[in-house]
Amino acid sequence: MRIAISSTACNGKTSFIKSFLKQWPTYTQPKNTYRDFIESKGLSLNMDGTVESQRIIRDALSDQAMENSDEEQCIHDRCILDNLMYTLYLAETGKIDDDEFIGESFHITREVLKMYDVIFFLPLSKLSPVNLEERDDRELDLNYRKSINTLFLEAQQSYKNREGLIFPLENSPAFIEIFGDEDNGEKTAMAGLYIQDGGDFKSTDESLLKTIEHAAENEALEQALLSQLSVE
Repeated sequence: MRIAISSTACNGKTSFIKSFLKQWPTYTQPKNTYRDFIESKGLSLNMDGTVESQRIIRDALSDQAMENSDEEQCIHDRCILDNLMYTLYLAETGKIDDDEFIGESFHITREVLKMYDVIFFLPLSKLSPVNLEERDDRELDLNYRKSINTLFLEAQQSYKNREGLIFPLENSPAFIEIFGDEDNGEKTAMAGLYIQDGGDFKSTDESLLKTIEHAAENEALEQALLSQLSVE
């Protein structure tokens, strides 16, 4: 399976991937990570992004997906979907005003997403906040992070409604929420609901899927679900 981890900024993606790779060591990561590329180009990021920086990042993530499309088990830190969400934020805040570029990004996103099998989405959660350490490339502004998270939730709704605007109607990856306190291994345990010991995707009870789909929107439901997970 080709998996991508998507989320708003500074929400525990790297920690989750480290735990994931310990649980499923047969998975690999792309040789050149998203962060390696950003650092090598010295691009403007987050609230300072531009059409130029978003185009460069978009094309790099597209190339990364294509280069790893034949990998049997590969996990990506971010993907083309993340780039689109940040582009839409910049458009909403008036920092990008290029309808042709935005339309092109929607089209490219739909095509590139076909190269993934699963997108694990890590939503913001009051029940399991991520402890953050300040770093030069990190954007810790909570309102900004909430805005990006809201865009992901809108993308999730588009996926559920099968609108075909962001996710392709055919050959779409599954879009699945993963949440919990990774210090206690809860995100990894939730991923285990979907992934077999050997790393392949497994069928999951439909009622549990429905519960998970709505859990991040309901804190009491999220807490109840997490309490049912077996975490050593």
